[in-house]
Amino acid sequence: MSRSTQCALLVSTVLCCSSVQAAVNFRTVALSGQTAPDGSNAVLGTFSTPLLNNAGETTFQAKFATNIGTATTSTDTAIWFEHNSNLVLAAREGTQAPGAPLGATFSETFRLTGFNSASQFAFQGTLSSGAGGVSGTNNDGIWTNVGGAVSLLAREGALASGAGGASFGPLEFPRLNEAGEIVFKGSLAAGAAANSNEGIWAFRNGALELVAREGQPAPGAPAGTHFGGSNLDLTSFSPPLISDDGSILFAANFGVGAISTDRGIWSDREGSLDLVLRTGDQAPGTPAGTKIAFIIDSSRINGLGQLAGYWQLSGGDVIDNVNERGIWAEGNGPLELVARSGDPAPGTATGIVFDFLSPPSFNDAGKSAFYANLRGSNAELNSNNNEGIWTNRSGGLSLVMREGDQAPGLPAGAVFSFNLVSARPQHNNLGQIKFPGFLRSGAGGVTTDNDGALWVTDTSGALQLIVREGNSFTVAPGDVRTVMSIGPNGLGESSELNDDGTLAFVLKFTDGSQGVFTAKVGVPEPTSFAMTMLAIYSLVGICNRRTKRNLCNACSVGDAFGG
Repeated sequence: MSRSTQCALLVSTVLCCSSVQAAVNFRTVALSGQTAPDGSNAVLGTFSTPLLNNAGETTFQAKFATNIGTATTSTDTAIWFEHNSNLVLAAREGTQAPGAPLGATFSETFRLTGFNSASQFAFQGTLSSGAGGVSGTNNDGIWTNVGGAVSLLAREGALASGAGGASFGPLEFPRLNEAGEIVFKGSLAAGAAANSNEGIWAFRNGALELVAREGQPAPGAPAGTHFGGSNLDLTSFSPPLISDDGSILFAANFGVGAISTDRGIWSDREGSLDLVLRTGDQAPGTPAGTKIAFIIDSSRINGLGQLAGYWQLSGGDVIDNVNERGIWAEGNGPLELVARSGDPAPGTATGIVFDFLSPPSFNDAGKSAFYANLRGSNAELNSNNNEGIWTNRSGGLSLVMREGDQAPGLPAGAVFSFNLVSARPQHNNLGQIKFPGFLRSGAGGVTTDNDGALWVTDTSGALQLIVREGNSFTVAPGDVRTVMSIGPNGLGESSELNDDGTLAFVLKFTDGSQGVFTAKVGVPEPTSFAMTMLAIYSLVGICNRRTKRNLCNACSVGDAFGG
């Protein structure tokens, strides 16, 4: 073997090693058939979408089996959360509801909406009518364990803070941040005027406060205008958001009288509530006269209180059904245009442009990730490759994956497909992107029994398969099962990605069992480019050392690459 050939083999080995994927460590959180760890002798049955905090802990709703164990159809639903490596019961159907009169018990309706790294959670629950004075006008509430034990934060029928003696009506959309602060939207009970019966409340600094209410003056808007009024069937207030620094953000109608022709976004991130954006504003990054026309309730706020959103345009250079929508974000200061329908789609052929765009996932680095479908005149574009995911994690927009691409690590012909219900990506603060990557049946061994999968990019941006339908999965030492579907509905939608690269998800198995699991994606070892270049640099160094057994006396790095 010539020295040039030996050199080429050595560098080829380096390049091969450089593509090693990051390790994935799986953990079983809960399995159907297990006895619940609350001493009730109830047996776990089915699971809902888990929430995941940055400590790698989960919270989820579970149904108990009613054909074995002690649970009945009136006590078979519960919320669980992890704390200090233990699975703890938070609330259960049929048990006394904290903060409610004696005899008032939880019904089967729970909605988990937040879980932070201190194992604090918030959920919306409903009480069973009858005992404890519960009726259809006071059976809705929000509970949390911020401050210790689970306690009632707000209840339908109770006095609403800052509302002048009015009582809460139905409550919805509680959100929790890392500091244990909560924001939610609520209505006021009968008796409040129709044009002032909706508002937003927050739990901050240990107390519940009114943030905004229909009928109040809208800060930053023209004099005489107020929050509220009907507008294209949108309610007065969008579901509110709260950042980890305590900033609240929401969209709202505003105008004069009962009819609103305007909508805006407000935040108190500068200390007091103020208008951030409104319909009629010049759209950043577009020609003069191109205005924000419609603020869809798809805004995002990151942990630093920065805004991102997906909004509709009018005027200026807008052509209907061509370039009337876009994504904007505050990642580098003021709002900037990230992507717009009608713009060229990076990573695709000339003439291919964005069509529909999803609301973005937005991280604390100010970076966005989003789903889009494509249109254009290029013959390369067809219905089998007209969707994808893009990000600006490295600066400019780049393609993460595209329908029709070969799926990494799978047999040739196994290509990505899409399911629009769950194609929306999630983006963490490491820049990793998670998505359910469905595969197209018919080639590469893909069938309807193994076409669902869960994917995440590692910290280098490389796509990595986490779990796939039809594959074997170890739930415990010596206990290997076959994955039937991912997520409660089989759409891969039950997965969360936290900021250390951990995912949480539900798997259903072919034997009828299911469970909640986590998977942590490590840092690639070695990282592809850095380790390749280090090895090549070392190789050059070997060539420069004139030893008696110098492998590369007569070769250069160019030899290794055929140069």
